[in-house]
Amino acid sequence: MKKSLKDPLTPQLTVTLGGIRKMPLDYEVLSVDVHVEANRIPWAEICFLDGDAALRKFRISESGDFDLGVEVELTIGYVNQPDTHAPVFKGIVTRHAVEFDHRGFLLRVELRHAAHLMTQQRKSAAFAKQNDAAVIGALSKPYKAHFNVALGMLTGSMHPELVQYHASDWDFMMSRCQANGWIVVMDGANLKILAEPYASGPTHPNNVLDYNALEIFAIELALDGSEQYESATAQGYDYATLTAAAAVVAKGTTLNPGTAKPGALKSLSAGQTQTLFSGTVLSPDELKAWAGGTISRSRLAFFRGRMELMGDAKIQAGKPCEIKGIGSKFDGKSFIAGVRHRLTVAGWSTDVQIGMPATAYGAQGKPIVDALAAGLVPGVNGLQIGVVQAFEQDAGGQHRVRVYLPAMGKKENLIWARMCMPTAGKGAAGSRGMLFWPEEGDEVIVGFLNDDPRAAVVMGSLFNNTNAPLFPRDGKDQKKGLITKGGSKLVFDDQEEDILIATKEQFEVQINEKKKTFRIQHMKGKALFTLDEKGILLQFGDQQLKMDEKGIEMLAAGHKLNMNGDGVLLKSGGKMNFGSTEFALDGGSKVEIKGGSVELK
Repeated sequence: MKKSLKDPLTPQLTVTLGGIRKMPLDYEVLSVDVHVEANRIPWAEICFLDGDAALRKFRISESGDFDLGVEVELTIGYVNQPDTHAPVFKGIVTRHAVEFDHRGFLLRVELRHAAHLMTQQRKSAAFAKQNDAAVIGALSKPYKAHFNVALGMLTGSMHPELVQYHASDWDFMMSRCQANGWIVVMDGANLKILAEPYASGPTHPNNVLDYNALEIFAIELALDGSEQYESATAQGYDYATLTAAAAVVAKGTTLNPGTAKPGALKSLSAGQTQTLFSGTVLSPDELKAWAGGTISRSRLAFFRGRMELMGDAKIQAGKPCEIKGIGSKFDGKSFIAGVRHRLTVAGWSTDVQIGMPATAYGAQGKPIVDALAAGLVPGVNGLQIGVVQAFEQDAGGQHRVRVYLPAMGKKENLIWARMCMPTAGKGAAGSRGMLFWPEEGDEVIVGFLNDDPRAAVVMGSLFNNTNAPLFPRDGKDQKKGLITKGGSKLVFDDQEEDILIATKEQFEVQINEKKKTFRIQHMKGKALFTLDEKGILLQFGDQQLKMDEKGIEMLAAGHKLNMNGDGVLLKSGGKMNFGSTEFALDGGSKVEIKGGSVELK
């Protein structure tokens, strides 16, 4: 039998304070508004008529019953019908406000579920070798005195490392739930995490929304195909191949209301796939969960709307439901994403929210990422082009350079920027690292720590059409190296298999793998040392010393010394003198001395 407004049903509100005391019955409640919605922290508001300014008494406000932090539980039902009574909210007082209007002085008490405590602080933490269930357990552990988080048999992906950076525990938990396609709903004072919003089997009678059996005040339901895709594909990055990893595809659930099928909306989706990509390495399990969660949100957004009916505390958010009596396109199973109870002097109504938005959690409402520059100053977006200015001593001792940012307009708007080096630090000899200072007029890339314009860092320098590299690109790019402003250079030539160290005056050290040579050159070739497979050559002008596997040869000012397996040859084109206090000449079996004139003295 359809319920009638004429039935003598009087709503009854029971307020439990601190888990023990009942609120005095003579407190005059003007209204109660309760919001319970999946993936959101439940909240409620109670409005009292309170206070007599003439007597300077505000009984309810001053009683302490609704001081900040007091635990409050709300139960609603109908008088003389105990089976209709059920808790609709449990939370703590977070706001206590006084107002005045034509009705007199009002006390507004705002309550939030204890999970609100998870939103109060931004935190940072690193979780190693844990799955998502373990991470969520660690996130919720500090709040166990207030509520529990039930995950059932859910585990989620295993992570070598998962990092929470300056995010609230609630936002980080919700991000991981969304990545797995999970939904967070209130379960009394606790939270429950669901993997599948649609339950198989028959729907609980409390969640059968039959137009012909309930007193329904308003209906707004719609089939919306604007965010429907046939499937979702998730990809990560593969370090080994330097390409996108193999795609993981997820199809949408087939459980839909009525006769409409979102996966068959070819005119809207044209069989399209929602493509997801992350520039990091993700496991196949995480990619599968990501794609599955995305398509699940899409399906939950296909059939959305609300139904306002006579107050019913038994209807709960986060439960599957069945709609009847609204036509073949809308009748069928769906999902109750939210419930709103409104209790006023006029009566009690319950709004049932069907379906959920497809929008990702991080794109809904308050940003989960902190403000640029922590909100201390307006932040800088992205990297900026800078031009290095003339040297100025850094009074702060941070070894910074002066930089002009064209984006800042006037050239007198100069900033200090620290230098990013490949390596820098302390060593056994004091400081260590690689040091290359930019020069005045260099075009550089400037980044900002935490997007704060006061914390600039020169990330590197840029070539351009007026400042071209010493070795222009030719498609092969065989030459690489370092060149200083004075002309000194270190050049690597992959084609010639050559390493060259040189100054602008061509003092050179060269190693060539292809020719198997090591060469030191001084004064543009005037002095030369060469080591190769043939031997060693030491040369200065016309003078040289040569050593190879046959022997040693010296040439100097027309004189020659040759030592090899055949003997020793000493030859001079001029005068040759030998002087010694004692001299012995032993030829063994024979000594031969020749000359145009031979004198022995």
